[in-house]
Amino acid sequence: PLIAITAPPCPDEVVQLWRELGDDRAAPHDRPRALMFVSPAAVEGFFRLRPQASTWPPGTLATAPGPGTAQVLLQAGAAAGLRPEHIVSPAADAEQFDSETLWPLLAPLDWQHTRVVIVSGGDASGAQGRTWLTERWREAGAEVESVQTYQRGPGNWTHAQQGLARDALAHADTTWLVSSSQALDFLLDHHLPALGPADWQPSRAADLHLLCTHPRIAEH
Repeated sequence: PLIAITAPPCPDEVVQLWRELGDDRAAPHDRPRALMFVSPAAVEGFFRLRPQASTWPPGTLATAPGPGTAQVLLQAGAAAGLRPEHIVSPAADAEQFDSETLWPLLAPLDWQHTRVVIVSGGDASGAQGRTWLTERWREAGAEVESVQTYQRGPGNWTHAQQGLARDALAHADTTWLVSSSQALDFLLDHHLPALGPADWQPSRAADLHLLCTHPRIAEH
């Protein structure tokens, strides 16, 4: 693991969003039209803080960048009344799972004068992530806000994990699977330096074999 997940800095904000979703007295345009869940961790953090009596409103969409997050949504949201018809996500055979693939499914809908909430992670400074989808929604007339349901940090490897990393560094045919740009940052800036100079030198970064799950990670 290159990323450690912890509780959000302001869990009350998540609870307040649940209250807004379940407020039957609110005008339709005041209740979020859609929640965009950026990852399975965002989903799990959101539903972990659900007040027991809160349910998913029928008129609100749950959007996801790929089928993995969508599947976690169905599992985590079932007890709250979330159903497949509420979820918008790229198909399992889509060429890529990201905001650019999701937006064509959302663009035909009317977003004028609606609220959209990006449900994501971040650090102590607040929610973080790409703004591309936020910009598209705002261009379509929506008011976009964000809520942070978890924090990301590097965490610390156990002695066994450090041993596995040392063994991997010693074998040139080892491939490191990197699933986010932040994971790569934590690997190079935190985890490998913590092994000590005898095991890791920054000049060896060019020797790492990296398998990336998205072109943007490879560019990073």
